[in-house]
Amino acid sequence: MGRVADGNDGEASLPDDVGFHFADERFVVGEYVSVNERGKMHTYRVTTVSHL
Repeated sequence: MGRVADGNDGEASLPDDVGFHFADERFVVGEYVSVNERGKMHTYRVTTVSHL
């Protein structure tokens, strides 16, 4: 995930719509996935997997 400039003060900020791309990941029931959101790690346990 990249950061984009908001154009107001020259500081970088997160876009309004944040998305996570897991296309190259393999999810296995019972394993854990960690997501870094704004410098804080969030850990989730995979409970179900289905193809979209």
